[in-house]
Amino acid sequence: MAGGYDGDIRLESLTFRYPDADEDIVQGIDLTIAQSTTMAFVGSSGAGKSTVLDLILGLLSPTRGAVTCGGRPIGEDLAGWYSGLGVVPQDVFLLNSTLAENIAFGEPAADVDLD
Repeated sequence: MAGGYDGDIRLESLTFRYPDADEDIVQGIDLTIAQSTTMAFVGSSGAGKSTVLDLILGLLSPTRGAVTCGGRPIGEDLAGWYSGLGVVPQDVFLLNSTLAENIAFGEPAADVDLD
């Protein structure tokens, strides 16, 4: 994985509370996502799936606990962490444009290699 992150992703006693909340939305999660595997989070609305994913992605910081990859905290180098991630979000965003422009989203047209 890019950025020096390699190995299993580990959630260690992961707890999160939104600043304006009275209760933790995620509480004491211990989970290992083995390297080179796929993980799906399923559950009812409001169960904390998106929050857990945001914690794994480093978009939110845990109230307690840690998210590590190969024993290294992801917060040490978030840019490096992001460079090695691929996520399929639940909400799809498409441009009202060509398939090529949707695939190359955000890249200047001159930099897109159609081959």
